[in-house]
Amino acid sequence: MISSYWHTRCPVARLLVASLIVVFALSTSRAPAATLKEHGAVQAFLAIYGTPAFGAATPIGGGLARNFGFGSNLAFEGCTICELGKNLAIEVGGVKIESQHWVMAASLSSNKTGANNPLAIAVQSVDAQNATAGGLASPLYADTSTRPWLTTVCPPPSATCRTDPRFIGPAGGAKIEGVSLDAGGTVLQGALWGKWENSVEAGKPACLKLEMPPVGAPETLVVSQGAGIGERVTAVAGQGCLVSANNEVYPGKEPFIEVANE
Repeated sequence: MISSYWHTRCPVARLLVASLIVVFALSTSRAPAATLKEHGAVQAFLAIYGTPAFGAATPIGGGLARNFGFGSNLAFEGCTICELGKNLAIEVGGVKIESQHWVMAASLSSNKTGANNPLAIAVQSVDAQNATAGGLASPLYADTSTRPWLTTVCPPPSATCRTDPRFIGPAGGAKIEGVSLDAGGTVLQGALWGKWENSVEAGKPACLKLEMPPVGAPETLVVSQGAGIGERVTAVAGQGCLVSANNEVYPGKEPFIEVANE
C-alpha cells in the first residue's frame, strides 16, 4: 500500500530520491588526484592520511605531515662516487659544506591529494656521512627529533601546484620545511627547495633533487647560530634517489615510480 502510494501519488518525492542517488554517485566517484605509485599500478602507495573521503579534492601538503598516521616508508640515498644520486652540498659565507654520502628516511603522509595539489612526505632522519666544511672533516648533524622535515612535492605535470601557499612553484617542485643542520657549530635553519624527478626507465630510481630556491620563493636556509648569523645560503646541490618505497627495497632493480595527476 505504501509502495503503491509512493509511486503513483508522490512524483516529487520520486524525483528527489533520484536526484539524491545521482549526487551520491558523483560524490563517491574518484576525482583526479596527485599520487605516488609505480607506473601503471592501480594502487597508490599507502598513507592513512591524504585519501580524502568521497574523492574530494582537498589541498593538504605539508600541513598533513604534522598529523599522526602510517604511510609507506621512503628511503633516499645520495653519493656521487657511488653513482647513486649526488653529494649533498651547501655553501654559506664562502664555505662549502658537503656530505659525500647521505641517507634520508621518510614516510609518505598522503597518497591522493586532488588534482594539482602536493603530496606530503615527513622526513624522519637524515644521516650525512663523510662530511666536510671548507674541505676539512667536520660532522654534519641533522635535527629531525623536534619535528619531521615537512616536505611537499608537486606532481611534475602540474604548473599550478603550490608547494607553499604563498608561491606557485615549477612543475615537479619540492619544498622541505623545518630544516635544521649543524655543521661544526654553524647552525642552518629554514627551507630547502628542489624538484621531484620521476623514473625515466626501469632500473633508474625516482630522485629528489635539491637546488637553490626558484625565483619568487619566500624563504631559504639561513645561519641561526655561529658565525655569520642571518646569512643566507648561496648554493645548494644534491640528489637523493629512492632506494626503498612501499616497504620494498629496490637497489638496482627499481620499477618506474612516479608522482602524477590521474
